[in-house]
Amino acid sequence: MAHEAHRTSEGPPLPGRLGPTPDGVTELATRVPKFTPEEVADRQRARLEAAPRNDGGFETPTHDVLRAVEDGLRRWLGQ
Repeated sequence: MAHEAHRTSEGPPLPGRLGPTPDGVTELATRVPKFTPEEVADRQRARLEAAPRNDGGFETPTHDVLRAVEDGLRRWLGQ
């Protein structure tokens, strides 16, 4: 079987590597962080506050995009 070459012989698979599951099926072993919508909004707000401003003192396009995403999340959450 072609996938046999990607299996680890023992121990847990490393993140991002192919490894066997207990039932012998080979799958991609990844850790995907899961954030709540509130955590996403908090992270985006922190990025918005840390984003640079241009010389004229106006907000950069990044601010506009992040503000739109934050507003969308608030509407989605019903706040």
